Amino acid sequence: MSAAQNKRVNLGDEKKVRDRDKALANEEANRQKALREIMSTELGRAWIWWLLGKSNMHGELAHFDGPIPTLRTYFAAGQRNIGIQVLADIHTTCPDLYAQAMKEANDAAER
Repeated sequence: MSAAQNKRVNLGDEKKVRDRDKALANEEANRQKALREIMSTELGRAWIWWLLGKSNMHGELAHFDGPIPTLRTYFAAGQRNIGIQVLADIHTTCPDLYAQAMKEANDAAER
């Protein structure tokens, strides 16, 4: 969580609420700008593609083998959660660059 998200605000103080809302909007705009910059280069798109692949979004979630299957399931769910959040941010911020990343990944796999 960001500093603005963690900050407690007296909801009766309209100025502090507005200031906090402005800080949250600024943080979101900065995250979107950073994501667009990463996705604007072929190397950045390749890294995001790798990250999404490591996030276990399309893999097996439940694990029943091994000495601690419940913990492995929780770990996989955490990985998946991060991947889903990153993918949602990409689809909101720069869906055209995600399509380009997908094409580049498919072209690289065919080589």
